[in-house]
Amino acid sequence: MAESPEAVALALLELVAIAENKDLRSTSRSNVPSKDWLLATYAECLRTVRKGKTDRERERDKDHERDKPQFPPKEKEWVRDLPPPLERV
Repeated sequence: MAESPEAVALALLELVAIAENKDLRSTSRSNVPSKDWLLATYAECLRTVRKGKTDRERERDKDHERDKPQFPPKEKEWVRDLPPPLERV
């Protein structure tokens, strides 16, 4: 079961906090991130997570690509669309 983008963003926030040596669960004041850092970082994580496409969007894009005309068309299509040759007099 897929998690919501918000849940994934929160998990990503926790990883970023560890990487930046921020303690999200501390009761002391050392290495505790500010409210501004938390909100800005969570917003960035959420934007990053939402930037990725869902399985449904990927399927829709594949269907759209498959339905688009291919250029150049196959040779047979080119031949079929050509006017008949001119007769020499």
